[in-house]
Amino acid sequence: IEGDMGDTHVGLQARLMSQALRKLTANIKRSNTLVIFINQIRMK
Repeated sequence: IEGDMGDTHVGLQARLMSQALRKLTANIKRSNTLVIFINQIRMK
């Protein structure tokens, strides 16, 4: 998900990852699992 500072999509990826983490928290804790979200896009 890409966007400029004035774009309406700014922060959308972070919000989606936050929502996903809230939904997964109970299962992650129960299974003693480590989850790493990498929020980085590199372009050449």
